[in-house]
Amino acid sequence: MAVMPFKMMHEIVMQLQNVLTHNIISGVINNRLFIEAVKLLDTFYWLNFTFKDTNDQISKKEFHNDAVNNNLELKPLMDQWANRTKVQVRNGVQITHAN
Repeated sequence: MAVMPFKMMHEIVMQLQNVLTHNIISGVINNRLFIEAVKLLDTFYWLNFTFKDTNDQISKKEFHNDAVNNNLELKPLMDQWANRTKVQVRNGVQITHAN
């Protein structure tokens, strides 16, 4: 995927964002689909900023989703993640992502 052309990778990221947005605005969230789309976006974000040349990267703003940010209460989940990560760091365990 790191060698995937910008246009193709960008299109996939936009389609995943559409899945998230549609799930939210429809009022009927498919939890499994939502979670898997977020995991895929997390992977594309990592690939994009780890392996792509700076001038071939998708902008960070493309990974933000206003429907998610404006309609879901994420603070409790972020607090749980931060606490779990703190424990993992303290115990010398590899930090888990998208779990």
